[in-house]
Amino acid sequence: MSSFKSCFVVRLQRALTRLGTLALLVAAGVIAAKYVVSERLDEGIRSRVEAELRRNYPALDVRVKSARRAQGKGIEIRGLVITQPASRGGQVLLQISEILAECDTGFSGFCGATIRNSGVFKSVE
Repeated sequence: MSSFKSCFVVRLQRALTRLGTLALLVAAGVIAAKYVVSERLDEGIRSRVEAELRRNYPALDVRVKSARRAQGKGIEIRGLVITQPASRGGQVLLQISEILAECDTGFSGFCGATIRNSGVFKSVE
């Protein structure tokens, strides 16, 4: 009878160890997936903001260092630089360190064709 108990305890310990390892792997996978999705979303926002600004100012060079969705606030844009083209001297015309464009950041409003802006706050260097 004691050998049965010890065999059962060993099997239970192995099963719990496997279950714990599986839980850790699933948690690590979820954290990694969240990070990757967040990075891709931020890059998509940055490229969309930069493309909109380039469309509005076709004769100038526009660069946006980063942009991200600020939950419940809007879009946070960092490192906006607008310069003349290199052929015209490449002079910096505008440099803004941070802009907060207030808009709906919910999935339905955020994925639409146009984003309705309700206010812009900026910090100029």
